[in-house]
Amino acid sequence: MSVARSASATFTAVTPTPLPSGPPAGAACPTTNSAVANSGGTQLGLGASRASGVAPLAVFFDATGTTSTSTTRPFHDLEYRWTFGESGSGTWNFGAKAGTASRNEAMGPVAAHVFESAGTYPITVSAFNGTATVSYSCNITVLDTDAEFVGGKTVCISGAGNFVGCPAGAVQVTTTNAVTAVTGNIGAGNKRILFRRGETFTVGSILQVSQNGPGIIGAFGVGAKPILNQTTSSSRLAISSITTPTMADWRIMDLQFEGNNNDTSAISGAGSASDILILRNDMRNLKFGLSFSPSNLDAINNSGYTSPEWSKFFIIDNTVNDLVGIANGSNGMYLGLNTSAVMGNYVNPNNKGEHGIRCAHETLSVFSHNSITGIPSGRAFLSLRSPDQGSSTFPSSVYGPYVYSEKNYVSDNRFYGGYTGGGSGVGPTNGTSTGRSREMIWERNLFEGSAYTSSELLTLVGVNITARNNIFIMINGNAIGSQPLANSPVPDGLWIYNNSVYASGTSARLFSIIGNEAGDMTASVFNIKNNVFYAPNTSNGDSVIINLVGATINVGGTSNSGSSERTTSPLFTTTPPTTAAHFKPTTGSYAIGRGVSVPAWSDYFEAPLTGSSDMGAVRH
Repeated sequence: MSVARSASATFTAVTPTPLPSGPPAGAACPTTNSAVANSGGTQLGLGASRASGVAPLAVFFDATGTTSTSTTRPFHDLEYRWTFGESGSGTWNFGAKAGTASRNEAMGPVAAHVFESAGTYPITVSAFNGTATVSYSCNITVLDTDAEFVGGKTVCISGAGNFVGCPAGAVQVTTTNAVTAVTGNIGAGNKRILFRRGETFTVGSILQVSQNGPGIIGAFGVGAKPILNQTTSSSRLAISSITTPTMADWRIMDLQFEGNNNDTSAISGAGSASDILILRNDMRNLKFGLSFSPSNLDAINNSGYTSPEWSKFFIIDNTVNDLVGIANGSNGMYLGLNTSAVMGNYVNPNNKGEHGIRCAHETLSVFSHNSITGIPSGRAFLSLRSPDQGSSTFPSSVYGPYVYSEKNYVSDNRFYGGYTGGGSGVGPTNGTSTGRSREMIWERNLFEGSAYTSSELLTLVGVNITARNNIFIMINGNAIGSQPLANSPVPDGLWIYNNSVYASGTSARLFSIIGNEAGDMTASVFNIKNNVFYAPNTSNGDSVIINLVGATINVGGTSNSGSSERTTSPLFTTTPPTTAAHFKPTTGSYAIGRGVSVPAWSDYFEAPLTGSSDMGAVRH
């Protein structure tokens, strides 16, 4: 699948080549994106970031090579479903469906999973085009942790000399100094270094992990997570270094990082690395929970492109609480990643610093099942940005004339509360940036505005972006907005459909354009369809605000709630709705059967859509 580097990225439908119906018995998942199966005009592509490795093993799955004769937009218009063969993996703790969403399943053209135990796991992916499904299965092999880190390959650290629960044969080190304990025992890598639970260890300087793995920095014993007490502004766990750009295959897990209000991060990138899993860590009272900023690589790359952007990164089930300072550049997570998964995290800056998660650049990434709250004024829950071309980390010889953030999938997150007037979104670094965003999906997210919300809960500045099956609960403001900017392509190819919005205030809208200039969007096409907008206390015009000159805006005729229906109850299950389940329309609702045909094959709760089309995110 090729993407044209232009203002309107285009895709060409490809006639699938006949392929075998399935893999040989016991076949490993392909590690390069390959055509693996076809049916009904759809040729399924699949690539896994790896086919085997030591537990816990994080794997990224990429189906963006899929083509179909049914659509020129297979990334958006096909429904991809995944199962990971680990039925006992439980449910997600955070996100829009906390406690009910299975870790063993996923949707979307890209996906990821962490395999916690040794075994061979059958992975199945399917793609549905509305009439036919094509599926493929392959295996991921996960190796036993104890067998890999046998004997002296494991190091247990305890300040009190308590080694109960330490694996048999492991090296035992008595110290409270985390830095010397790690640096003195990590050797050339391939080590499992475990801190005793319930104890506190001092990190007075940089704790650097730059050796090749496989490796683990984690915990042993029972009780609370070991605390890494960061006592200075230079205290942090640093991954890789200037001289180790190929460093790979580490797991940082089950630790608590206490920043003590120092101007530092819990974990940062000091050089390029890949296949890094950051799992179940708690981070608090610091400037950054995680800092993997491309600007850190710019200095390294100043004399040549030696350190590419971090890739195959997995940030799973972490918490970040209480940042340091107000508007001092701090973020819960500051990321620049390629092929990554940010899943199951809880981020609450507690009205300090800047954004919950700020991404300077993201390509081939999944953001799912996260809960983000406590965002200060003027900042964002999740900000997916795209940088200017020309920095040493994004040279034109590698990235072309523009740097794109693209092929990102944002689903099943909960963005709520906070003190900011806006919400989340996609766009360049700032209003004068040349960075570009394209080919993204935002779906099944729960946006809950607060009394401070006055602008957009979701801002889309890019090309070929889909927002569907999202739920917005708000007082005032706009559910979704867009904005033409000076040096990036005007927004185009926005598909906004099957969303449900409830606003209790007097000034709210479904969709708006910000800062339009006459004639600057004459070629733009927006498809705004099947959206339910219920704002019983408003009186400020139509629910879809189109303030454009010459733009082509396809609002689907009567398939959105019109101005006369905006204050008419859609007969939700519960009014006013306060949870996603309340948005289900009941008998007599104008939303039932009023929708037009769009490429939506299931609703907010992942229930298949059959029969007549409804409006809104929840099927009747």
